[in-house]
Amino acid sequence: MISRKQVVVRSLAAGVLAGLGVSAYLVWKQVSGPPPPRHPLSLPANVSWANRSVTVMPDKSVRSLVEAFVGEGRDFRLEVALAGKPPVIWIYDGQHLTTNVKVPEKPYNELDPRNTVLGVYNTLPSYKYLGVKSVGEHDCWAF
Repeated sequence: MISRKQVVVRSLAAGVLAGLGVSAYLVWKQVSGPPPPRHPLSLPANVSWANRSVTVMPDKSVRSLVEAFVGEGRDFRLEVALAGKPPVIWIYDGQHLTTNVKVPEKPYNELDPRNTVLGVYNTLPSYKYLGVKSVGEHDCWAF
């Protein structure tokens, strides 16, 4: 006959084992693949943007970077320049990449900034996606 003490010990042991099993499964599931996108974002086939970022360097100097992008389907033109410097220009016609400077060869998907934009916005944990909002004549992602 099993005593009440043995039933309690066996129940506790079973609970601990079940908890460990569930924890191990959850850790495995989290590590086994990329996380799903946080936001249902997609870019239209034709898209353009301009961006200016200002960075204060450790020596207190200010660096200003300007970026302009136009994409139509797979074709795109990207211009990036530090303030006061000539821009670096990439033009992709869907098959060939042309630049005004020598750059290491990379596959199309690594050069197209639309992929980087989607990747960043899909993994931002600290922003709340509010949907698409109209700003002027343009539909924009709102966070």
